[in-house]
Amino acid sequence: MIGFIKGKIDSKEKDRIIVDVNGVGYEILIANVGRISQPGEEIKIFTYFHVTDKSQVLYGFLSLEEKAFFLQLIGISDIGPKVALTILSGMELKKLKAAIASGNSSLLQSIPRVGKKIAGRIVIELKDKLKYEIIDPSLTPIDGDMEQDVVSALVGLGFNINASRNAAEAVRLRYRDNIPDIEDVIKAALKEIAKC
Repeated sequence: MIGFIKGKIDSKEKDRIIVDVNGVGYEILIANVGRISQPGEEIKIFTYFHVTDKSQVLYGFLSLEEKAFFLQLIGISDIGPKVALTILSGMELKKLKAAIASGNSSLLQSIPRVGKKIAGRIVIELKDKLKYEIIDPSLTPIDGDMEQDVVSALVGLGFNINASRNAAEAVRLRYRDNIPDIEDVIKAALKEIAKC
């Protein structure tokens, strides 16, 4: 129903933010609030609107990949949106997907609210779906230092740090066979940001 919200960050709390969109404040529950920019900055949050008899809640994500994974999680029985958000908060997304794809349920159990039963169910439900999605970082010649340089360049050009990280990550996965110049990577990342 609400695909994304774009506006100014009004406030941040432990597990949520309020985004001001033309004078209306949308309260959005989000994983790892520390990743969010400071109040006053513009932000685009992809959302999932969850409605029950007792509540209506907006859940927010910094990327479509994160939202898609959240939707996969809540498609598993006994995993509701709050548990799914806790899982996303418990581990970096790539590491989380890699753990599931490799069948490492014990690593999942290190996340709060994820016991042996839920961890096992996640692995059973998502392992085959994720094993084709996991990309070995060694398959791309862009290392973490170059990726950080791209993020710094984009932030220096005035872009939001979260959008810059997402764009740099998206571009990083495109290069497999040749080592690009950093200028080419920055240009590609600028095109990626322009899509948002």
